[in-house]
Amino acid sequence: MVLFHPNVLYGGTVCTISNYFQMMCILQVSLAIVEASVNRLCSIVYHTKLFLRTKKWATICIVSQWTTGIILSFPTILFNDSVSHLNRLIDS
Repeated sequence: MVLFHPNVLYGGTVCTISNYFQMMCILQVSLAIVEASVNRLCSIVYHTKLFLRTKKWATICIVSQWTTGIILSFPTILFNDSVSHLNRLIDS
């Protein structure tokens, strides 16, 4: 009985979770740029609104960015059938 096969890096579940976190990190970079652009737009266009300068507004922006990233990368968990090997990715 072999407990560890040297050609297999991850099992199915760990590979799916790893792909999910990779997708979420990729999306977070894009969403951070969008969030910075929206924040800059609001600070220029609505410079008289005091709500846009509060900690509550910053918290809303951060929570919305992370929530959007988690939700948009969730289909990776549902529709991922690939297994990572040392040198290649195999779709099953």
